[in-house]
Amino acid sequence: MITRSLNKEILFFLVAVTLISSVPWTLMISTGHIRVGGENSVNLLMWSPALAAFLVCALLRIPFASLGWDGGQRSMRGWATSFPSSTPFRSI
Repeated sequence: MITRSLNKEILFFLVAVTLISSVPWTLMISTGHIRVGGENSVNLLMWSPALAAFLVCALLRIPFASLGWDGGQRSMRGWATSFPSSTPFRSI
């Protein structure tokens, strides 16, 4: 039963992301360049997964607090902080 509900939520999310992101993609493809409306189309593409998540939570009455991110263990936070800063030095 839990799997069926989760499948429905995932399907709604994927449909919502597709619908929200199709607007700037259509504008960019039809005009032939990425700077449609200044930076607004790129910003909408970046924020479309978040907007879709909020939309799905509102439609399916899922609490917004369930979208929160748990920081994880201290060692993982250390790796997450140190790895990106060391990456440019490895590529030189």
